[in-house]
Amino acid sequence: MLMRMNAQDYFPLKVGNSWTYCSSQDTTYKRTYLIKDTVNIVGKKCFLYGRQDDMVNDTLWKDINGNVWKLKSGILVLWLDFTKDSGAVYYYPAFNSEVFTVTVRKYLSIDTYVKTFDNCIELLFDIPAVIDDEVIYIFAPDIGLIKKRGAWSDDLLYSAYINDVPVSIADDLENIPTQLSLSQNFPNPFNPITSIRYVVNHSSEVKIIVYDMLGRVVREILNEYKPVGTYEIKFDGTQYSSGIYYYRLVNNKVSITKKFVLIK
Repeated sequence: MLMRMNAQDYFPLKVGNSWTYCSSQDTTYKRTYLIKDTVNIVGKKCFLYGRQDDMVNDTLWKDINGNVWKLKSGILVLWLDFTKDSGAVYYYPAFNSEVFTVTVRKYLSIDTYVKTFDNCIELLFDIPAVIDDEVIYIFAPDIGLIKKRGAWSDDLLYSAYINDVPVSIADDLENIPTQLSLSQNFPNPFNPITSIRYVVNHSSEVKIIVYDMLGRVVREILNEYKPVGTYEIKFDGTQYSSGIYYYRLVNNKVSITKKFVLIK
């Protein structure tokens, strides 16, 4: 049974609330967004939200349902709709005459480097006719935006300060894997079983495929979605002949290949 969601919880707006993000490619590079102040717009209490050192900020208003509206050209326009059913679509004006199609997904469990957030909401903003414009916002209850992915950015929540309470998200970022890696199998040579360790730096579909010396596929020993982390898998060569083989790790468009030897 799905838990009923209270949309009020997904973007806590209060002066002083702040969110610090890091890049998945460089966790030492951080940027902080915060609620800076309030203003009165057409009789509504709005919040100024933006990067810590920027002079230009977004003006946001939250309605009684918890949805967040943004001031555009002097008009408050619905930006984040947390009340739509999962799979629903709504529209948000972009620039010029373009309009974002926003697809809603709910009840998600989202893995970050050190924590899993449950009952998250994902909003996918896309202009179908435009390439590389897609932006995905993922919100966790009581926290706010925990992940933002786009063609030019991949921001992960590092820490937050919500309603006078500090929220530590990742205290051990020096141990975050920053690149895909594949270790040499052990033992090597082997007979008939060996272990292969690998590191996934972006949650995605991962394959490990074994080839013979002629480049023919011997066996696909892994093909599944993996969150960020370090893993180990075994290869059993009982049914194969002695010889030199290659094992390849494939993640998105990146691949790494190593050689191992089966001796019987």
